[in-house]
Amino acid sequence: MSRELISYPADEGIDLAHAVAKASISGIPGVGGPAAELFSTFFPSSLSNRRDEWAKQITDTVNELIKSKIVTIEDLKENASFIDAVIEATIQATRTSSESKRRALASAVSSVARRDIEPDRQHIFLRLIEELTESHIRLLRAYSFGKFSRASGSGQDTENRFIGLVGKEFPELSSDRSFILHLCADLANRSLIAVPTNGPRSLGGMNYNSMRITPSGTAFLKFVGAI
Repeated sequence: MSRELISYPADEGIDLAHAVAKASISGIPGVGGPAAELFSTFFPSSLSNRRDEWAKQITDTVNELIKSKIVTIEDLKENASFIDAVIEATIQATRTSSESKRRALASAVSSVARRDIEPDRQHIFLRLIEELTESHIRLLRAYSFGKFSRASGSGQDTENRFIGLVGKEFPELSSDRSFILHLCADLANRSLIAVPTNGPRSLGGMNYNSMRITPSGTAFLKFVGAI
């Protein structure tokens, strides 16, 4: 079986997409000209840079798997889930300026190449990479290490202690209580963290400190290389 490394040749697909987008903008009555000029000024280089950065990153990721004898090129050619993941990750990578998201996407592709995840969960987790922010993932990772378990009890006082623990762990969030609770609610709504059935509850519903990472939450962190 071949273990030759791969290369990622320059692709004109994004250039074509740019041309189509510019032509579409140009056709908008009243704003087409200025908008198309703005598009031409800022977007071609940005798209090209993101494409090239991602091409190198994903090529390095796959070559590392090949060099480590984890997969072969033949394996990957026959792995439909891997091809799906590369396509989805590439679309996302060209839509974001976040380096952390591109690292998460590369880790996701590696996980799929290793066949570490089933296809349905793969689809959900790839979507979550796009939907969640770096703050979401950092908070989820802190939950996985039990960082907030010291805020035990129930009621508003416990919630205050929880906010204090999060602020100590992430100083940049310390002054934004509503944002912290919003991040937690997002993670709970996606079943990445959950309150134990016997967990304490406050008048407002659930105490965020009593939440624990779910098996899906742990699997997602592994998928994106966060643990």
